[in-house]
Amino acid sequence: MLNLFINGRKNRWALVGFGLGLLTAPAFQASAAVTYSSVFTFDQSITSGGVVASGDSLFGTVTNSSLTYGGLIYKASVTGGAPQTVYQLSDKDGYTPSAGLLVGSDGNLYGSTVYGARQSIFTLQSGAGTLFRVAQNGTGFLKLHTFDANLTASSEAVGGQAQTYIKNTDGIYPSFPLIEDGTYLYGVTSSGGNNGTGVIFRLQRGGGGFVVLHHFAAQNSSGGGIEGAFPSGPLLLSNGRLYGTTDNGGGNLYRLNSVTTEATVITTQGTGTVFSLNTDGSGFQTIYNFSALTDTVDSDSTTNDNVGENGDGAFPAGGLMEVSPGVLVGTTGGGGMTSDVAVGGLGTVFRLNTNGTLAGTTLTTLHNFDIDTGIAPVGKLVLGNDGRLYGVSGTGSTTTTPVLNYGSVYSLNTDGSGFVVEHAFTAEEGVSPGAGLAKAANGDLFGATTQGGACSTVFGSYGNVFRLSFTGTKASGYANCTTYEIDDGGGGAMSWPLLWLLAALGLAPPLRRFASR
Repeated sequence: MLNLFINGRKNRWALVGFGLGLLTAPAFQASAAVTYSSVFTFDQSITSGGVVASGDSLFGTVTNSSLTYGGLIYKASVTGGAPQTVYQLSDKDGYTPSAGLLVGSDGNLYGSTVYGARQSIFTLQSGAGTLFRVAQNGTGFLKLHTFDANLTASSEAVGGQAQTYIKNTDGIYPSFPLIEDGTYLYGVTSSGGNNGTGVIFRLQRGGGGFVVLHHFAAQNSSGGGIEGAFPSGPLLLSNGRLYGTTDNGGGNLYRLNSVTTEATVITTQGTGTVFSLNTDGSGFQTIYNFSALTDTVDSDSTTNDNVGENGDGAFPAGGLMEVSPGVLVGTTGGGGMTSDVAVGGLGTVFRLNTNGTLAGTTLTTLHNFDIDTGIAPVGKLVLGNDGRLYGVSGTGSTTTTPVLNYGSVYSLNTDGSGFVVEHAFTAEEGVSPGAGLAKAANGDLFGATTQGGACSTVFGSYGNVFRLSFTGTKASGYANCTTYEIDDGGGGAMSWPLLWLLAALGLAPPLRRFASR
């Protein structure tokens, strides 16, 4: 699928940052405004959707590890301590709940799985995903929708080479959190639909009433298309209209030179869009097309990356946040301007003033990321109780150019001034945040890293859930790096060779089951 290239590009930065970060410690002074502490460390579990806060509790998900279990929903206290299992997804519930959760206005947890239920003993995961609801105490699990598993692949000439699009009736791979308006849930799929470029959907909170509000249009032969393609973050509801971003397509292109042993292959792709539509699906408009990327001196007959720059960023990701009526902020994973011409644009923070139409939308670039302030911002921005914007970068944040490292938490004023690195992650704290921050009732911020952390073994390292306090309060922290808990968290140890064998056969519990609720 075409959007996999964009995701691959971002992953390349993350991997480079992780690898080179092992060689250096952060070389800058972080802000003293927040106090970092660990809530708990993951042990043989993998998360990517971050956390959400509800009262004094945090909720998140970990992905599947065997044929039998599709992942789980966990709960932890904002003060730290051992997490608890809220609900264990079975092979019939769906696999890989990696999008993150929504705490609904009714108090229930709403989420999605990237893949559907296992169809046979010979398949680990199949289908196009599910949507679900469950109470915070783990009761009443309900599968709200199963996406159409009748998938067709179409090879089309786009941007100078053949691209494969996976199509179905209602979208595939719901990869971002849902939103609600009290009656309906709204969301996007990153691919699928009539043209394989993703859909926007709506359904009732109790299940039923599922409808595709919009199928994104097919991309044109150059790799663009005025609607954009492949939604790249959760939706935002403002003044009766839905807003979102695509990380591809749009009216402006960039050029990618891919060098092989035989020739240089030149392809073109769009730099992404911001769109809006009414909650009934009418009135779809592309309200902003990110600019074309201009080649720098490094672009590029020697590598397979794009290093272009522009004034506003490219490949928006993580979704939008409203700071005041009609004023939205977001981030891009590439583009913008940088002082280092060897790497090109590394992403931006931007502000949109909009009335939901193309004619009524203007963009202001608030910040251009650079090697010393972070690379590839991820997740939605959060408006802190102090009126500043807070976000995370997946890697970068060191002044030891060109060495990259583990990512950071940053903040800036809503007018773009006062950019500060609030916290730079170390290997022991966790590496590469996979989603944005959640704000608790008292204003403290919480998030999750996807690698590193205290439980680093020969089998890997899995990150942690962290707290950033504005009052100096620290979570107690919890790490259990040696025991494999089975049944209801009773503690028994299991030999790793046996565990991996059982997991491969689909007979083992998840690689890390948290203590029973």
